[in-house]
Amino acid sequence: MEKEIEIELNEKFFITFIALTILLAVVINDTLVILKYPIVFGDEGFHSALARWIARNLEYPVYYDFIGNNVEKNGFYRPPLWNLLGSSFFYLFGETGYRLLLSLVVFTYGLGVFVFVSKLWNERAALIAMTLAITIPSFVTYSVLFYVDALFTMNMTFFVLFYLLYEKESNKKYLILSSIFGVLTILTKTPGLAVYLFTAFVLLKKVIEKKNFIKPLKELSPYILILAFSLVFFARNFYLYHSACILHTPIDKFFGENLCSIHEYKNKLKFAGRTEKIGTEADIYTIGLFNYLKFAYGNLLITILPLLGALVYLKESNVHFEKYLLLFLVTFVFLWIMSPGIGYRAEDTARYTLGWSGIFMITAVMWIEKIISAIEERINKKNYVYIVFVIFVVLSSFIAFNPYAFFPRLGSLKLVKSYSQRFFEACDWVKNNLPENTTLMSLWVYRVTYNCDRRASGGPVDLRLSTDVNTSIAVAKIAGIDYIFLEKFSIDPENKHYSEKYDLDWVEYLESHPEVFKPVYENGISMSECMNYLKYGYPCDGIKIYQIIKE
Repeated sequence: MEKEIEIELNEKFFITFIALTILLAVVINDTLVILKYPIVFGDEGFHSALARWIARNLEYPVYYDFIGNNVEKNGFYRPPLWNLLGSSFFYLFGETGYRLLLSLVVFTYGLGVFVFVSKLWNERAALIAMTLAITIPSFVTYSVLFYVDALFTMNMTFFVLFYLLYEKESNKKYLILSSIFGVLTILTKTPGLAVYLFTAFVLLKKVIEKKNFIKPLKELSPYILILAFSLVFFARNFYLYHSACILHTPIDKFFGENLCSIHEYKNKLKFAGRTEKIGTEADIYTIGLFNYLKFAYGNLLITILPLLGALVYLKESNVHFEKYLLLFLVTFVFLWIMSPGIGYRAEDTARYTLGWSGIFMITAVMWIEKIISAIEERINKKNYVYIVFVIFVVLSSFIAFNPYAFFPRLGSLKLVKSYSQRFFEACDWVKNNLPENTTLMSLWVYRVTYNCDRRASGGPVDLRLSTDVNTSIAVAKIAGIDYIFLEKFSIDPENKHYSEKYDLDWVEYLESHPEVFKPVYENGISMSECMNYLKYGYPCDGIKIYQIIKE
């Protein structure tokens, strides 16, 4: 008997040691990328600039002052938790501390998954679940990009796991912890509204089972009361914007989505689109569902296939708390229906649904654990070390060598986060030579506002597309645009009118009117050389800044 207990303790220690080794290896590699590479990709400039602005001004803004212009301003109606947390780290520890916040979130998420899954099932399942959760490609992406999604995934996963622990152990502390993380999930990202839906499903399930409404309501009353605190956020939005500002959903269409931002100028021109629909810019149906799943979840044999098997198992499961896992997964279907933008762009789809990825992987592991248990029955219990060793080798191979997993994705992200050195040289010039109240117009608004530390605007559209001098001057005056910060590597020689490109015709228009668009700074090859290169299909690097003469 003592020998069996000793073996079990040794197994737990051995698995825990492996789990911590994998977790630390992942976090250290993430951190090396986080600290080395600049904040330039996509929305990470926005989130970082907002955190810095709040840290400097100690204010929860109604409208963003660091992006937009005098006639176009977006309200700060989005769930604020990531930005407020980031600003706290910015205020206390500076930019380096802010960067390390992301590593802290990834470490906490991985450790929490391991600990809570151990309590729900066992350490072996926890090891596999943790490894999959922190190394699937979609999570790896947002474990090094300064988006809200890593924190959202952690909060959503902990919300569900704490509720499962409550149902398993009937311990009220887990119910309260679940509701706290439910509030944090709602305050992190809009898809967190699924917390309300899950709560409604749980209440309905208990009412049907007990054929009584009062008892389930009384049982869940502490949970519901704490969850109600999240409504304060929506009350703020109604007070400031007269709308819930849950954009692109039927809820906000009822109140009016245009109430949450200021648009005092009506553009006469419009872009043909955002950019070309190629690669992950295309929708998931164009690139193919199979390719999308590999892009988001990596090796389908140990992620999606076990998930499908686990769904069949859950349908037949007699384990009480596991039924609630299936109930939560149903909310994913409602997310897809309620968010019409999901599916239109593969990269966005992976991001919008990332909050469910942790529970997807934990559910998949239930099926993997069933297979391992079946194999284990045929092997002497004393050989547990060999079983765990095989698991470790498989997981390590998955992390290191799978072309859709951790290290390959991390390598591609290093390229994504690399950027033109000319851009940073231009931003240094801006910080040293232009007044702090300057407004720059650039198509890369977020990376410009963060790295140049000046207000940046992507419009108005009429200023970006018009080739009429009088129109340009008039729009620049109204919008308060002072300078054009033009990235030569984003010029489109085909003039397709994309919002993420400068039409070559428009650049030639700027060059032909130096009396209105006065060149004040340029690096890289000259603009005239660049335009010639582009006409022959060759790209060019560098920045040119024009001052708009409005008189």
